[in-house]
Amino acid sequence: MERVKERHPDFGPTFAGEKFKEEGICVSRETLRKLMIQEGLWKAKRRKREKIYQRRARKSKEGELVQVDGSFHNWFEDRGPKCCLI
Repeated sequence: MERVKERHPDFGPTFAGEKFKEEGICVSRETLRKLMIQEGLWKAKRRKREKIYQRRARKSKEGELVQVDGSFHNWFEDRGPKCCLI
């Protein structure tokens, strides 16, 4: 940790690990991250909350769900402007 404080005080654990590897010192990113958190050189990031999606209700009959494509195509083969067919 002294080497991190001296040479790489503003580096994150991944970049510091890459620099150590160039210098011939092999330390995993996760080990370096834990040590940097203990020393106060790195703050642990909070995990993002997982979004909860509500499932849609099933349709009563097969084939009842309608799917729409609204993409622009050259429907008139260069005889007119590109149009959106829905």
